[in-house]
Amino acid sequence: MNTSANSQINGIQSNLLTNNNVAGKLLKSGDQVLVRVTGDLGNGKYSGSIAGVKILLNAKGNAKLMPGSTFVATANINKGQLQIIPKNLPVQLAQLGMESPVTMELANQEAVLAFLQNLGLPPDEISLHLLQQFKQMEMKMNPSLLSKIRNLAVKIKGKEKSAVELLALLAEKNLTGSEDELLELMAELDGDFGEPQNGKNSSFSLMNRINSEKGKWYLLPFEIIQAGKIKETGSTKSGVLGTGSIRVLMDNEQKPKLVNILCNYSEKKYLFSLVYESSRLKEIKMNITPCEINEIEEKTERLKNMFLRTDISVVWCDSSEIEGSGCASEDFFMVDGEV
Repeated sequence: MNTSANSQINGIQSNLLTNNNVAGKLLKSGDQVLVRVTGDLGNGKYSGSIAGVKILLNAKGNAKLMPGSTFVATANINKGQLQIIPKNLPVQLAQLGMESPVTMELANQEAVLAFLQNLGLPPDEISLHLLQQFKQMEMKMNPSLLSKIRNLAVKIKGKEKSAVELLALLAEKNLTGSEDELLELMAELDGDFGEPQNGKNSSFSLMNRINSEKGKWYLLPFEIIQAGKIKETGSTKSGVLGTGSIRVLMDNEQKPKLVNILCNYSEKKYLFSLVYESSRLKEIKMNITPCEINEIEEKTERLKNMFLRTDISVVWCDSSEIEGSGCASEDFFMVDGEV
């Protein structure tokens, strides 16, 4: 691969680590990170993620990792090799005596870069997020449609990824919306309810069109209102306690596949992603911001104990993995050397 291509690959890797706020900067020795084990690949290899960045974990010796578990680790860089050394492991991992470092490397970015280039897309974070959104919605990777969505999304500065998600949703349902409608609905999905223009909220029309059409995603922004005392005039005084949105992803049989919940409440941002299999809740991914690392285990256990079923997995994720549509957690696989 030529030098230019290598620079582009490194750029994607650096942007992934920087934009997803792994300690707010590129990793360096001594940084603490939250590692999530996402799958067992066999032969001591596991898939995982740090702040939404896909990684491969190679367990040393007889150490075993448990998919769905998370642990805090310290980063160590030695001769260009990045290692993560587990710290304060959960009991199920500590009992297995995992004392050796776990070697980590980014998943195959060269293949993803080549795939982006074959589709005629610039090799950057926006294009990658667009591909992940299409994959999540099981949409055909149409180069013309991908380019059209990307060109529209980059015009919405600072909200390109949110725009990609919403524009892909509209394309899947064969709908369109004005820029004002898009901006208002994007804001409301983030829990930002502004004052309607001329007494009208243009996003309601777009949201109603989305929810009226059969397809993958359905959207429901919400406000949590507390009614106050009734005044002498007979009107009521109310206060907004919280805001947020519920996004529901349906499978091809129109059964729930994913339910993503955002709630801004009491100066905290709560994110929950409910994963379903055959209409049955299988896993809950969660994140609360701000939250201290030493509070994570207690908060996940508290949520897990709220369910009578013991087979529901509750795991802590970086917010970048589950915010919005949650498509950032989508992986790409290679078949016969091609994505």
